[in-house]
Amino acid sequence: MTQPFYNPTYDAPGTVLNTNTNDVFVFKTNIATADDLNKITLVMSEEYRIKKWSVDMHDIDKVLRIESQQLKLSEILELTRLAGYWCEELPD
Repeated sequence: MTQPFYNPTYDAPGTVLNTNTNDVFVFKTNIATADDLNKITLVMSEEYRIKKWSVDMHDIDKVLRIESQQLKLSEILELTRLAGYWCEELPD
């Protein structure tokens, strides 16, 4: 059965375009179900420093992609952990 959920990229409310470039972080995760996706959505949506994010539920690694100008890798790892999930940065 095909899973009925897919998380498109979310733009943070009030995001203003500017000339600064965002850092892009890409992670392998253990986000696996619609419930997991809903839980991580709550955390990511509340973090104002995240400009865009997505989870590719069709990829075997359930890839989490985050764009931010201000977040550090360690902060993203902690946000994910606090939501109850694991992530590992993927190499370029």
